[in-house]
Amino acid sequence: MKRTEFKKIDMKLVKEIISKKGFYYFSLDRVYERFCGANYIIVTDDPHFKERHPRFAKEIIMTPAQFELYAAEYNDRIAYDDRERKRILKKEERVLNEAELTADDTVENQVMRKLQNERIYSAVKNLTDKQKKRVIRYFYYGLTERKIAEIENVSYKQIRKSIEQAKKKIKKFLK
Repeated sequence: MKRTEFKKIDMKLVKEIISKKGFYYFSLDRVYERFCGANYIIVTDDPHFKERHPRFAKEIIMTPAQFELYAAEYNDRIAYDDRERKRILKKEERVLNEAELTADDTVENQVMRKLQNERIYSAVKNLTDKQKKRVIRYFYYGLTERKIAEIENVSYKQIRKSIEQAKKKIKKFLK
């Protein structure tokens, strides 16, 4: 599943949709990957919703007041994830800037660093820009593939495939 940038839940809009349609639904895939059980939270004022809509019987049914509490927690999580994503991107940018600054370092230090890292640097240099970022995040920062996927708003499988391809390229280059 391709993950998109999640937006906060606007309760005013939720209530407006409920007044027009009679219910609002929230996909649990947005919060819980590979969740077993209900697929949606159905928000409605109708106390007989399950009886009127038996196909939704296994879903989680909430009143707008109950969902408002859930939405507040969800919105807090989205805000935290956004702050965390920005923090990691800033840190990554600093590392890349430091790498550029080392180019202005003394010749002696450059030679030493080059002798130590030349082969690995050359291998990573041959990766695509996306692969470079993902490899740095995975190996340098120690982020999981799932966290990288969350930061880049792409699927976990894309990240896994990209990192595996990068590893193969690096191994092939180092042989």
